[in-house]
Amino acid sequence: MARYPLAALLVLREQRLNKATQTVATRKEQVRLAKSQLKQAQTQLEEYLSWRSEEIERRYQALLGTVQSQQELADFNAGLGALYAQEESLNQALTQAQVNWEQAREALKAAEAALHAAHKAHEKLLRHQELWQVKERALAEYRADQELEDFKGKAPVDYERAAGADAALGYDET
Repeated sequence: MARYPLAALLVLREQRLNKATQTVATRKEQVRLAKSQLKQAQTQLEEYLSWRSEEIERRYQALLGTVQSQQELADFNAGLGALYAQEESLNQALTQAQVNWEQAREALKAAEAALHAAHKAHEKLLRHQELWQVKERALAEYRADQELEDFKGKAPVDYERAAGADAALGYDET
């Protein structure tokens, strides 16, 4: 049987299918990692907020009942400002982690769509190959039948009848 004329394309489609499968696996790992980082950022912010409220209470308790200079009060307020700035930094990290997670999910969806398209194209070519093989087998059978017809032997010649026919036509055997 002849070689499938689209065999190179079939190999290419298989390679694309494998690459798409690997890409989906990579994207799933990225989503898992982004989700983990998001949970970590949420936990870190929650723990910080709990700690910060306790720290502010502790600082106020230390400040109550004492006489402080203007500079010491300014330092105290700057320390509180730094605590709130740290909260803002953690909020930004949480927001970035959410964005990363959403982007990873979108990339996974795109990779899954590409995998579906690769499967579809590969299956389409496999169906074409099956149809081509059926037609090739039918063509090979037809050619084999044609060869048999070409090589069919002729009926044996009856020389006595042929001699009688020759004599009737006026041919002389001498």
